[in-house]
Amino acid sequence: MITSVRQALAIISVGIFYTNIPDYLHARHGILVPYQWLFGFGLIALPVIVRQIRTSNILKSPVVMWCFWYILITILWFIPSSQSEVAWQEVRWRILTVLELVMFLILLVHPHTNKQVRIMLVAAVLLGVALNIYELFVPLAFSPIIGRSAGFYMNPTTSAFALVGGMIFAVTVLPAWFRGTFILLVGVGVVATFSRGGIIAWCVASGGFLLVGKIRMHDILLSAFFGSLVVVVLLFPRWEELLITLDKAGVVNTNVEERLRWLTDPSGVQDQSSWARAYVAKRLWERWAEHPFLGNGTGSAFS
Repeated sequence: MITSVRQALAIISVGIFYTNIPDYLHARHGILVPYQWLFGFGLIALPVIVRQIRTSNILKSPVVMWCFWYILITILWFIPSSQSEVAWQEVRWRILTVLELVMFLILLVHPHTNKQVRIMLVAAVLLGVALNIYELFVPLAFSPIIGRSAGFYMNPTTSAFALVGGMIFAVTVLPAWFRGTFILLVGVGVVATFSRGGIIAWCVASGGFLLVGKIRMHDILLSAFFGSLVVVVLLFPRWEELLITLDKAGVVNTNVEERLRWLTDPSGVQDQSSWARAYVAKRLWERWAEHPFLGNGTGSAFS
């Protein structure tokens, strides 16, 4: 009975938290605050969590020990910080993050449960891909940036990295013949966000899977061939009409064009997003140089 409940909770956790539904419902519809979802889920899962702690050595896990030291350093470094509301908010966020991490570690530690969660993750990743493709044709359905898809994550870059992370954890649960197709589908979803970091991360992860033999090159090529065939058969006859539709919808805009040019020539293209990142990097370096060993206290970088 407990095993079935644990598996059900683990699968539900993917459907709720990985998909980012709490943040989306709160931001768009004012339904609950995300941490309320976490506490509610924790209360429901509490009997399973307590039993797992009593019957295993999970609290001796290196992850739990890392969480303990992370929170201890956070609190100690809060004392010499500005102790502003921003710093205090950073402490609260870190504590909530650690609670969430430990809770899911306890729920997912069993190998069979872990496998079921990864199967559920495949469906959740494909949902994210589908929403990103949908948003290409219905701009601003989820993302506040026209032309860049985000799905329930609402932030294109967050969406891209969530899909890549989900792909990394889920791909090996699939049969070998389908892994190439899955990775290419995720690639389509990532490209729809026009997140340069996300696209690079997808390339690195895909290359890593090829190097360690988790996917086969001929599966990738076969999937790419059939995918291209579908595109040619279904989209090529209406390619001009499709481009006009995307242009009218605002998908093809200066921001997107700059990002595409950057991917072909990173050193030759400068855009507002790159300037903003360079400015933040410079400010963080200056902050670090002021106190290179002990820092400025918890939350100072966020401020």
